[in-house]
Amino acid sequence: MGLNMHMEVAGCPTVCKHCWAQGVPYGMMPLEDIRFALEGARQFCDDAGIDFGSYPMHEIAAHPQAAEVMRLFREVCGDDFEPLPTTGVPFATRDDWRELATAIGAQGTRHFWVAFHGLGAEHDALVSRDGAFQETLLAVERVKCLGFRCGANVFVTRELAAQFEPMAETLQRLGLSGMAWDVARYYPTARARQYEAHRPTLDDLRPISDRVRRLTIYGEVQWKNLEAYTEAAWVRKAMRDEWEAACQPWELIPQEGVSLVCRPNLDVHTGEAGLYGQRHGNLKADGVATTLRRAIDYGPRSKDSLYRLPDPLPSIAELAERHGDPCGQAVYFEASSMRYRWLDRAAGKAGAA
Repeated sequence: MGLNMHMEVAGCPTVCKHCWAQGVPYGMMPLEDIRFALEGARQFCDDAGIDFGSYPMHEIAAHPQAAEVMRLFREVCGDDFEPLPTTGVPFATRDDWRELATAIGAQGTRHFWVAFHGLGAEHDALVSRDGAFQETLLAVERVKCLGFRCGANVFVTRELAAQFEPMAETLQRLGLSGMAWDVARYYPTARARQYEAHRPTLDDLRPISDRVRRLTIYGEVQWKNLEAYTEAAWVRKAMRDEWEAACQPWELIPQEGVSLVCRPNLDVHTGEAGLYGQRHGNLKADGVATTLRRAIDYGPRSKDSLYRLPDPLPSIAELAERHGDPCGQAVYFEASSMRYRWLDRAAGKAGAA
């Protein structure tokens, strides 16, 4: 039995359309509250013989005491923050960016990781922040000038595919440690439904696939065989009982342990950052032991239940038959993304086609 608790210590300055963690701007959790929650949860789990893990969300570098926050998580949970994911905004906008990066480096981080969603204004629109693209470029330049490494996820949309050459040239000039070119996952959220209008099709990706394969550190199998990841291909797999064989290993791991999220006010819910299920109490008002015991008694919950999907769920073959497009050319690299898309259609929440 294990207990893992995301802690929402600092809001995200961007609102990415496909973010799994549903990041939004919000106030900072005071350092003393972070220490109280972390050390209390660690002690509770140690006393109960339960494995404990925790990670700070959403934009750690936005916290005014970012390095101290990282030190706490490293000491209590063993988190190494290598690499450290960031929007780049704090390093582009804070006057003390040098001191910030240096202090983070003193905690052992030597590698940062950013994300690009498009070129210029396309990126800005998909993260809901004017000027975000230039801020991310500046952040990369700044941390690299201090001797850090920096890599990037590159989420390919229909628009980015059409601007591949200038985008690739821009990123290659940055001297990144690595680029993971990917197609965004689908989650049954309002944001993801809006993002579908930007999801690339086979025709969008075919012309760039060979060049992407030379650049990417991720997804060689997918980029080499794009036809196998269209909606039409997923429908065929579901109908031929080939679905499970096509899943990635992590998609087949059953839910184990209790996953919790601690809000900035120390309320604790079943779930994860940005996805809130049953509330179990407040760590200060109700006490750490009482709150976490309620969570454990409530038990593990699957992510499907947190998304409030139908219960019982239709079989994958039934979903494919009723809600899959046998001619669909939109590309989904994961079986879970396709399944969530069909479940949204089944619930009448599919949004943009």
